[in-house]
Amino acid sequence: MEPKTVILLLALIALLAGIYTIYASIKNKHKKYAHRQLKHRIIQNVLGVAGARIFYGFLGIGLIIFGGFILFQTSRNSQKWIV
Repeated sequence: MEPKTVILLLALIALLAGIYTIYASIKNKHKKYAHRQLKHRIIQNVLGVAGARIFYGFLGIGLIIFGGFILFQTSRNSQKWIV
């Protein structure tokens, strides 16, 4: 694979993960799996359930911004290569 393809896949994965994380924080999906993984238990114990939902929402927003930034940079760089 070319490096540009890998970067685009990384950007798409970040965007999809961000969208799912926001969806899960709104629908409270993490509560089902909180007892299984230590990281969910730690976040819920430190922040509480409402704080964990807010944290996951901000995490999703950050992933969407990161993925969008990567997509914007690769599309901007590809335009420079064409000219």
